[in-house]
Amino acid sequence: MMRTTAAILLVCLAATGLAQEAKSAGCAVGLWGEQCNNVCIGCKANAGCTQDIGECTGGCAEGYQVSSTKTCEPKCFGVLGNAGCDNGGECVAPNYCICGKSGAQVVGVYKDDHADKDGKPAAGTQCISLRKDGIKGAFISLVIMVISIGFCGIIEVQRNKGKSRKE
Repeated sequence: MMRTTAAILLVCLAATGLAQEAKSAGCAVGLWGEQCNNVCIGCKANAGCTQDIGECTGGCAEGYQVSSTKTCEPKCFGVLGNAGCDNGGECVAPNYCICGKSGAQVVGVYKDDHADKDGKPAAGTQCISLRKDGIKGAFISLVIMVISIGFCGIIEVQRNKGKSRKE
């Protein structure tokens, strides 16, 4: 019985040592970095990435594209990286922008009327500026009001034409 317990203890210690060696040799699938605290982003399912820069070994998943740093970056509305997000938004997943970093007036709105570069409809969250939309609406209202008042003035002049003024 004593030999069996010692053998089991020896096997456990050896297994623990091997596990520590394996862990120090590389990160688990989906992680990278010196201390394995970075996540592989945009890699195909069950594909890992290189331990130094996080480059996907199995290629990029759908909606992601290899960037200049050789890592996979999301495409938003047909454009790689943050260029696909309006009003200073940040592209964090395919067709999903995080908004509001450029100001409190920028919000995310679900849009399905965009088309990607292949002409396919692209649905997702895009950033809109409440301030820009508000200024545009105020300007349109001002133009309508000026035209309405001018039109009413013209009608009054036409109706009163030829009538004498009583003094």
